[in-house]
Amino acid sequence: MALQAKGAEVQLAFDQETTFNTDPVTPNLRLFPFTSEDLRLSRETIKSASITAARDTRAPRRGNYDVRGTINFEVDAIWMGTILKSAIGTATSTNGGAGANWTHTITVAALPIGMVIEKRFINVGSATGTQYFHYNGCKINQLTMRCGASGFVTGSVAIVGAKETQTTIVYDSSVTDLGFNPFDGFEATIYEGGSGSTTLGYATELEFTLDNTLDDDN
Repeated sequence: MALQAKGAEVQLAFDQETTFNTDPVTPNLRLFPFTSEDLRLSRETIKSASITAARDTRAPRRGNYDVRGTINFEVDAIWMGTILKSAIGTATSTNGGAGANWTHTITVAALPIGMVIEKRFINVGSATGTQYFHYNGCKINQLTMRCGASGFVTGSVAIVGAKETQTTIVYDSSVTDLGFNPFDGFEATIYEGGSGSTTLGYATELEFTLDNTLDDDN
């Protein structure tokens, strides 16, 4: 009997494309820690309005592919730099010197070419089988972050993609786990004009959404 997929055994991973809607020649999948997601392919069924002089309807036709969904996560500085870059534009990193912290600056610019996002369902179909839902041409349409006075800083990204491939063939056999050290509400400070400028009062809760308003009609 085929085994049932379990949410506790699902992995989500991401990579950066060098050509839109195409796997990179050298895969570099990194683990995407998440709390929930609904990324998937759907396709509209278009019903005919033709009159048939009977109770039967005409055969329907298929509409466009539609790959989209939302991934929810706890905000972490270790693994999500590529996610921020993919939502905002470009990223530069500066080494602070021996023993010092790096500084990563994310700047608004044209969005990167695209991302690969892959869902891995472990032990599905057989005792050792793994099923992959592989998504190409993924771009971040919206980025939302929420910060309260207590608890984790949480976020979500609304993904628009170009293609879904269901397969049992592995794309990258060694997914890199960059670690996980999420922020909490006590680690946030809001400045007006950048770090070192005037502290912008005291907030008990903060939520913002960056909307890239991508054209997904095609």
